Amino acid sequence: MEISASKRELIAVMRQYFAAKAELESLLQRSHRLKAEMASLMQRAEAWGRAASGADEHDRSAAEAEPEE
Repeated sequence: MEISASKRELIAVMRQYFAAKAELESLLQRSHRLKAEMASLMQRAEAWGRAASGADEHDRSAAEAEPEE
């Protein structure tokens, strides 16, 4: 049984469609992972900033509590 040219063209188009769809899904998954990583890094940076701010405040309080000579 021979496949007509139009059916071969349809098969080729459908292969391209499914390849593009798979690539898009892969990109969406990667984008989701990158967004999650960015959110995690921002949380770490914020926590670091709060800790550094707290340490600075502690250092200032300690310096003010020391008697001057």
